[in-house]
Amino acid sequence: MNIDTLRTGSKYRHATAKDIRKMLGAGHVTHIQTERGTIAIRPFSRDIDGDAGWTVDRAVAGLTDHGQSKQFKRGEQQRIIRAALVFLNGELHSFEAGDDTTIFSNQAEREAYVLAVRGEQVLIEYEMPAGTSALVLMSAMGNELKRIKTIPHQALSQDWVDAIRDQGNSYLWIGNGQRTHGIPLPPHSNQKRCNCNDPEIARHGPVSSGHWFGCPAR
Repeated sequence: MNIDTLRTGSKYRHATAKDIRKMLGAGHVTHIQTERGTIAIRPFSRDIDGDAGWTVDRAVAGLTDHGQSKQFKRGEQQRIIRAALVFLNGELHSFEAGDDTTIFSNQAEREAYVLAVRGEQVLIEYEMPAGTSALVLMSAMGNELKRIKTIPHQALSQDWVDAIRDQGNSYLWIGNGQRTHGIPLPPHSNQKRCNCNDPEIARHGPVSSGHWFGCPAR
């Protein structure tokens, strides 16, 4: 790793979590730079408490008198990676709602779509060859996704439903669970709902009239 690792001609690519891990494992001082600034990571064997770790120096591009330095102990690698990515890229990760990606599941890479993003969490849905689909909540860092958990379609929280609809990706929803196909995406929390008491009716999505599909009042 060197200061021009991310540079091609006059352009810089975004730093990745893998880039920062390489710096942490180098065993000597390393530098990396983007258009936003420069980071140097220096390992040390002992601090005042006798612990090993790293000193991370950062300087904003064009502001040589605005450098900052901070020490991190062994075991704080994730904190360093997070801080470095936000500083170098201006964001923790590069995933956006509507992106296509892949996920490894059932011994193969599967095509997947980002339904919504909330902070560092990303909700994706992928489809199997047989036509079933699954929702997976992921933690995003740089250009990497780490699985948190699988969510049954019927158990998706209202916060994620609202995020999917607010971010304009309801059209990407597949909703084909292993046992039930054609599960509709529930309505946004601010949409008018009918006063039907039938729990089966209450599972269906909204229509323009303000009632839900299947509502006898339609």
